[in-house]
Amino acid sequence: MAAATPSPEYLAETRGPMIRTVTWLSVIIPILFVALRVYTRLFVRKVFGLDDWVIVLSLILLICYGAIIEAAVQKGLGRHVEWVLTFAPQDAVPVALLGQVSQPFVVMSCALGKTSFSISLMRLAAQRFIHRFLWFIVVTMLTLHILISIIVFVHCEDPRTTWNPAI
Repeated sequence: MAAATPSPEYLAETRGPMIRTVTWLSVIIPILFVALRVYTRLFVRKVFGLDDWVIVLSLILLICYGAIIEAAVQKGLGRHVEWVLTFAPQDAVPVALLGQVSQPFVVMSCALGKTSFSISLMRLAAQRFIHRFLWFIVVTMLTLHILISIIVFVHCEDPRTTWNPAI
């Protein structure tokens, strides 16, 4: 039994604009907050600490994630697979690859944001136990997030099969 041909209305559907909007809002809002934080730390308090550097690195990774998702949307992310395979078959593998490559950026961005917050808490906490506990949380969290970022690529015998079904 042959599969039914998708209707033109079905093929015309796209979530690309929504993905683009949500992604860039998720990037722009942190840019504003981090910019305010950096301004305050550099020009008001005149102290720029490790936590500030970590949050800036987190923001850079988040911006990279946004750029990768933007490239994926331009190639067809958010559209039905049938549309991509019919109208832009050359983009099927790049869309999947970009989606795959973007994941470690956002995972590590989240981890570094939490790390920055923990380092900020360490500055406020006087008890040695709290410092050790926070460092334990940071090391554990970073270890898990790094492992997640690696597993995204090595969970298959040949990682290329994740984004290229022809292999």
